[in-house]
Amino acid sequence: MAMLEDKSLDGHGEFMGQRVVGRQSVVELRGELDILNIPGISDYLDVLTGGHQPHIVLDMREVSFLDASGLAMLVRARRRATERNGRLSIVIRDPAVSRVLRLAHLTGYFNLHDSVEAAVATAA
Repeated sequence: MAMLEDKSLDGHGEFMGQRVVGRQSVVELRGELDILNIPGISDYLDVLTGGHQPHIVLDMREVSFLDASGLAMLVRARRRATERNGRLSIVIRDPAVSRVLRLAHLTGYFNLHDSVEAAVATAA
């Protein structure tokens, strides 16, 4: 399984890291998910969703901004996971990020959770 060190993706100070909990990869995303940050994150999610039955939890509790490119990345990651008999769950805390998903009519499309523990337990 690919591992990603915490690192800055650009000048905004966004970081991401990954750990494995059971059979699931928990990917931590922080900061702004916008057109400047998405290419590197999307490439990494493509690696994670490329295997057989990828089970991924995106921990977005520390994400403060999500634009259309971020939405497209999430939709692509979910599609790739489900095409391979896997699952993508998302953990969100910020009301502004939740609002973007709601306005895009995507809340029912994703497995949304309030905590990583709930997301891991649901997919287990």
